[in-house]
Amino acid sequence: MEVRDQQFIFELARGAVSTPEAPVFASGLQVRAQVVFEAILEMICAGSGMATLAVQPSEAMEAVAAFHAAIAVVRCSSLEASYEVAQSHGVLPDVDRIATLGSQQLARQNPRSPLLIAMWMATIHDELSPSLKLTVRMGSGRPRYPDGWQTHDRFLQASDAHPALPISWIPQTAWPGALQLADASALGLETPHGRAFISMCLARYGTTRSWRAIATSLGLPASAGRGVHRAWGKIEAADRTSAYIQAIDRLFIQLHEAPPPIDYERRRTLLWHVGTLAKSMARESPSAKGWPSISHFDDHVEFWATYTGGSTEFAPPSYRDAAWTATRGSIHSPRLDNLPIQDSASATAGEPMTWTPP
Repeated sequence: MEVRDQQFIFELARGAVSTPEAPVFASGLQVRAQVVFEAILEMICAGSGMATLAVQPSEAMEAVAAFHAAIAVVRCSSLEASYEVAQSHGVLPDVDRIATLGSQQLARQNPRSPLLIAMWMATIHDELSPSLKLTVRMGSGRPRYPDGWQTHDRFLQASDAHPALPISWIPQTAWPGALQLADASALGLETPHGRAFISMCLARYGTTRSWRAIATSLGLPASAGRGVHRAWGKIEAADRTSAYIQAIDRLFIQLHEAPPPIDYERRRTLLWHVGTLAKSMARESPSAKGWPSISHFDDHVEFWATYTGGSTEFAPPSYRDAAWTATRGSIHSPRLDNLPIQDSASATAGEPMTWTPP
């Protein structure tokens, strides 16, 4: 066993230098060689009580024991099993697991290998609220601190380096069928409120953004933040929390690989007041071009929903003028697909009218 462990660490050290991003199987995951090597060194230091690996003769036995224990940890088949082995051998730093999620300051005061962080978080999976599971990207199977909480650039896999989605990439209500969950309709996720909840979760994923701030930035009523608890309740009652968060992670990765060609935030800002839409349509003489009249509320609100990726249920206040009546629900109107919206910056020039993830 000792020879095998020595061979493993020598090969790992060689790989960490020559090809640091090459994947190595550790704790049930494919992890970058450099990260695995550094995690082992951190566990050896923790297990031997040394601040560094400058081993003194009196510390040699502790260092050797910690070395073998650290190798045993990364050879486990899961993060949870790795944590148990590490705990039994005393090779984890003495830091409270829950406390490490308490604040950015505390996390920075206790910098740790992302592999050790993933072990800790995997073992407290059932203790975390659904919102916190989004924050630590539990859906990836490789939980980590939220964006900005650590100063190093170490990640278990390349996709873990993706930052939080910009708000400009996220429509007010997520694209129909985007989660690709068979029971999405049964969970209420294909309604306007359900798709708004999906958009809010995308904005929360990997961050500590508040639900209220997210709702406001998506053009939703600030009260939408309170609806989050009801949505989670339905998902938890169906025992689908893990499946839902994993689906959010898949969509998160998909959007990074194929970003939306639309600036949804810009469009929401541009058409915040119905007067902007009315003036633009008037300049373009819609009736002469065969476009629908703007004299009826439905035309305004339907276009707003289509153009901004929103729902008529969440149209801005100016679109709910008492002189007009609303048709409820998200409506896509092909008649409006070629209607241009002009502004001085021409920020939307070249963007498609609508878009869905490939």
